[in-house]
Amino acid sequence: FAEERYVWGPCGDVLDYGGDCAPQRDGQSNPAACQGPRFGEPPNWNSLGTAWSATFDVEVQGDQVTTTLNYTGGTSGRSSTFILVCDEKSNSTFAFLDESPALHYNFIITSNAACLVPVYALAPSSSLSAGSIMLIVAVVLGTIYMLGGLLYNKVVRGATGVEVIPNRDSWMLLPDLILAGVTFALSPCQSAKFSGKKMQYERL
Repeated sequence: FAEERYVWGPCGDVLDYGGDCAPQRDGQSNPAACQGPRFGEPPNWNSLGTAWSATFDVEVQGDQVTTTLNYTGGTSGRSSTFILVCDEKSNSTFAFLDESPALHYNFIITSNAACLVPVYALAPSSSLSAGSIMLIVAVVLGTIYMLGGLLYNKVVRGATGVEVIPNRDSWMLLPDLILAGVTFALSPCQSAKFSGKKMQYERL
């Protein structure tokens, strides 16, 4: 191990180190882990497995979670295994274990990033915001008001046609009130005088 160094791309392909440790044209042969000399020129890098060949195994024993990541398809049949050990108090430690069997390289990584996260912890919160709750309440109350008013006017008062609409006169004034509000907002230098449903304006 002292005469060699290793690089690993846990989230994809490793960087271009030359030799077999370089991006390939087909994309599927890009190395995920590589072995190279610690000293010496020119560098002679070997692939320890491709990113596309990655397989995972998860073992849970009590509170201890161990994930094993395996790569195949490296230079001259090389392969590798990375043992990911969960330790919530550790940032990251990386160590080469051994070459066993021949051309198969074993590593161990202890990190808090190797800990499993429950699916529900990754899911977005389903709780409603205050605005959503107020909107739902307003829609429900509005529906109750409209249906209750229609039934009351129809059954109790015997109204027909548009007369069954609750507070019909107030609703008919709503467009004029909205227009007055918009006009006031857009014309702050004008004052409005109302005469029935008609509006007259005087410039200040």
